[in-house]
Amino acid sequence: MQAPAQALASMFPTTNQLKANPNYQDPYHVVLMPESGTALRSLAPLLTFYNENTRHVQLMGTGIWYRDEVAKEPALHGGIFAGPDLATKKEFQDKYDAIYGEKPSRLASQAYDGVSIAAFVTDGKDAERISRLSDPEGFYGVDGFVRFNMFGTPERGLAVYQIKNGKFIVLEPAPKTATDAS
Repeated sequence: MQAPAQALASMFPTTNQLKANPNYQDPYHVVLMPESGTALRSLAPLLTFYNENTRHVQLMGTGIWYRDEVAKEPALHGGIFAGPDLATKKEFQDKYDAIYGEKPSRLASQAYDGVSIAAFVTDGKDAERISRLSDPEGFYGVDGFVRFNMFGTPERGLAVYQIKNGKFIVLEPAPKTATDAS
């Protein structure tokens, strides 16, 4: 992790560079870190170790950032990521735990939503299945809003979260309908 972190941090302007040239233009303003677990918690602090001036660069991640240990990592303070509506997801996790006596895997909610969508699409006339699946109104499930475009690619409605003071703050809630997603 040290070599990639050092290379990335060397691209940030240092405090001295910013003082010497107030019009300094950053080569980039966002760093996408699609990591989780130990890799993420190792990389983020190394960025500030190799360059003290990383706070003006926006760190971004994915839904896999939604873990307590990520929120508690000081180097990720201010980082943002997109993920499903957590209230709906928590309700599913609690029901799953009550039935099976364990926490669901990350894919359990997607499997649940997939089966629910398949049941809805196949419940009706065969000729209507494609239009039911590609209905622009979409579906709202455990992982939030989803609709499928004409190529079958899912378009998800996700919330935007920010890490602040060891907690996840909702910057923008997840859409619940196609109107909210537009």
